Amino acid sequence: MKRLRFLISAGLAVAFAVQFSCAAQKPFELSIIHINDHHSHLDPEPLELKNNGKTYEIEAGGMARVASQIKALKQRSRNTLVLHAGDAMSGTLYFTLFKGQADVELMNEIGFDAFTLGNHEFDEGDEVLARFIDKANFAIITANVEVLKGSELYDKWKPYIIKEIDGQKVGIIGLETAQKTSASSRPSSAVSFYDEILRTQRYADELRSQGIDKIILLSHFGYENDQRLAQKVKGIDVIIDGDSHTLLGDFSAIGLASTGKYPTIVRSSEGKEVCIAQAWEYSKAVGELHVVFDKSGDVLSCSGKAHLISGDNIYLKDAKGQKKQIEKNNLYVLQDAL
Repeated sequence: MKRLRFLISAGLAVAFAVQFSCAAQKPFELSIIHINDHHSHLDPEPLELKNNGKTYEIEAGGMARVASQIKALKQRSRNTLVLHAGDAMSGTLYFTLFKGQADVELMNEIGFDAFTLGNHEFDEGDEVLARFIDKANFAIITANVEVLKGSELYDKWKPYIIKEIDGQKVGIIGLETAQKTSASSRPSSAVSFYDEILRTQRYADELRSQGIDKIILLSHFGYENDQRLAQKVKGIDVIIDGDSHTLLGDFSAIGLASTGKYPTIVRSSEGKEVCIAQAWEYSKAVGELHVVFDKSGDVLSCSGKAHLISGDNIYLKDAKGQKKQIEKNNLYVLQDAL
């Protein structure tokens, strides 16, 4: 009897060990929902689309619809991050009147996990940016911008954050476009900008030294620049991009020109896949990137799309520019693209 109990106990122990081992080796799936460069475009705006020689007009964008889209995407995915790749402010009357306060309130409602600074965050100087950050209930991260002690912006952001998702730790590094911001915006002399590639490598190494093997770069450095960065920096798995207002994916069926594939995949200097995604501009798209990591934290696959944000009203425009409302459900090509 003792021998039987021993064998049963041993068998159960082996079974639990095998089950635990399989769970530990199971690929980790992550969904990254993201926007960039909304530039205080809080309301929907007209957008022309073309199909089969006809011109249509839709109401595109609007932060209320962005919020609804993000909520819907979160509900259908288990492990999610919601990220903003910079340039929330500057560009419409909302910014002229409210100096970013309307933007940050809506961003708080949406529930972003992290935001990196864009060059236009500095357009009205340090004080306006400080007020924006003070109201934010999401993490502000930027690795290559430092501020002197005593400034209004001192200690307002960190170079990165670490999020634990389904038992897995994910590092997120923020990145600003350095030369462009210092040259064309209005940061004070207390603000210093540093090389994008060197700082990204520095903090990727720091995260790796802590055992973090899944690292996202939340970057306001631009699509072309980030492709070059991805080829030079070691340890970055995903880049959520902003600054260049780039539409990625195939929207030729509705007459929109895109710059590349969503996601764009490049090889790092280590020969590993790096997935790059961006979601256009002015709250007109929400990106949905699905990434699968292996047990070592390397990318097994990445896929997804930029969802164009539109209302229910679609108008057909004639040669004179006159508009006639039509049913969205009757336009399957447009419906699929949107």
